[in-house]
Amino acid sequence: MYIGYGRLSLDQNASRLEALKEQLQNAGAERVFVEQTSVAGPFTERNAALAHCVKGDVLIVQMPIQLAQSVSELLEIAYGLEEKGAVLSIQAIGVSTDTVLGRTMIRTMQVMLQFQRDAARERQIESVAKAKAAGKYRGRMPTAGEKAAQVLDLARRGVTREDIAQRLGIGVATVYRLLRRAKSEPTGGQGEAPE
Repeated sequence: MYIGYGRLSLDQNASRLEALKEQLQNAGAERVFVEQTSVAGPFTERNAALAHCVKGDVLIVQMPIQLAQSVSELLEIAYGLEEKGAVLSIQAIGVSTDTVLGRTMIRTMQVMLQFQRDAARERQIESVAKAKAAGKYRGRMPTAGEKAAQVLDLARRGVTREDIAQRLGIGVATVYRLLRRAKSEPTGGQGEAPE
């Protein structure tokens, strides 16, 4: 069975849904799923179309951006269909995963995605090394637990839990948790944490 899927973004005119449906039917789709949703989803109709695909089916889309929001998501969908024995056909670029060219295009996208990830990681490593060499690398930001000594000091001076949280940029619940932890741990001669 030929299954069509199309998506319009929220800023596009809803009346175009019928035109999109017609395009997919003209491309051979016997069952059509269309929706108008944001880039973030939800993709109810897309998920329904993918669930509907079984061995021997062809999922037709006009453009890759209608089906997936990233190359990695497109690859995930293409490989998911391949595992089911179904085919992905992208009309705008003339790619179908049941042809040698289509499979080659998908594999090429995968290689390019991996290259992009590796290049980004390499740039990050180089940037950190340069910052360390220049003495500008500070590492990760301190976590709330690393502010325990400051919390204890302020509490001993009579500062309220809410003021401690505000001054240190942490949550009130974190202040209470750090004070409870300090109270239950051995004090090492520094006295108890304030109640």
